[in-house]
Amino acid sequence: MASKKKPTDPSAADPPAGPPAGSSAPRSTGTDPARTTAALAHGSAAGGARFLRPGFALTPEADLAFALGFPHLEYIVDDHPDDARAEMIAYERRSYRLGWPRAVATRWCRITASKGCRRTPQGATELDTAGKKALKNGAPLAPDEIALTLKALFTDTSSYEDLRDLVRLFEAFVGPEPVASSIVDALERSSSAVWTHQDHDRALVMHHVGFLLLRLPPTTADRLRGRLAAVFDRRVKALPSKELGPRRGERGSLLRALDVVLNGRLGAERSGERSEDGIEPGDLVHVTDDADFVREAACRIWPDARLAFLGGEPVLERLLDGFARLRGAHQALLDGFAEVASPAAVQLLQRIAAGKEAPERAKAVLAARGL
Repeated sequence: MASKKKPTDPSAADPPAGPPAGSSAPRSTGTDPARTTAALAHGSAAGGARFLRPGFALTPEADLAFALGFPHLEYIVDDHPDDARAEMIAYERRSYRLGWPRAVATRWCRITASKGCRRTPQGATELDTAGKKALKNGAPLAPDEIALTLKALFTDTSSYEDLRDLVRLFEAFVGPEPVASSIVDALERSSSAVWTHQDHDRALVMHHVGFLLLRLPPTTADRLRGRLAAVFDRRVKALPSKELGPRRGERGSLLRALDVVLNGRLGAERSGERSEDGIEPGDLVHVTDDADFVREAACRIWPDARLAFLGGEPVLERLLDGFARLRGAHQALLDGFAEVASPAAVQLLQRIAAGKEAPERAKAVLAARGL
């Protein structure tokens, strides 16, 4: 059987989360069930807390979440009404953003890990025997099960789909340490075929490793970063030229993604993908060492609050100036900017409230701010 894929549920998104104990969302703009995530389990003890910018957001909890990489993470929702139809929703491959129903997320992860689904040219979803078995398994995801899946991602070039959502959900369930450790273990053992195979989904997993490192205690993050640097050096030396020059295409390159994660501005300049407007915004999200560079490089209008956190007020002002070019991105803007304190963020929310894409949600966000 096959089912049409449903679009992402925009109402599942919520403002930043991350109190010191790590897991619950600070506040809601409506009556939605509470969201939790193990991604922020280390709270202010995480290494990324050194990037804290007090007052960037409306609350200390949201400030910390931004320092630790918000909105590049996921949340799990308990007692969500969609869990009553968890099998059907997971079968449809429906996705959420910043708030997945627990039972849906569990089954969705297992289907993805099983490689038991495929999309037809018409956009429908089909499950094979492994996918159907995964769909029926609603037991909680076990840490060992997650580790085996993550290690398998880098043992061959088999096709997976939606890997970025998968790794974010795994982190939401078990936290950054087991996810990061499993990925680094796998990368150390991976073959040259994996590194020469161009795969956009796996490159997105590599990008997420940068956020995992932010959310780990400094000692753990430094140890894993050192191991990743050794992998990077070994893979560069395996190149015919023995060095990594400026990027020339190479879409879906694991090595380029790792360079961006590890090497700040240098990595972004050398390995960031470029368009006629400059470096693609997604390759600037790990540049924590040069706010001026992010401000200048982020010339393409992009609805990622991470860039405003890294580059400051000018990035927000650029969003306002180019608001007409953000058609179709209003839900993503609300995901990221609902609790950003800047007056420019308020103007952004007001423009969304006056528009047609997400006016009611924007009005609720403004009302929660007393506006």
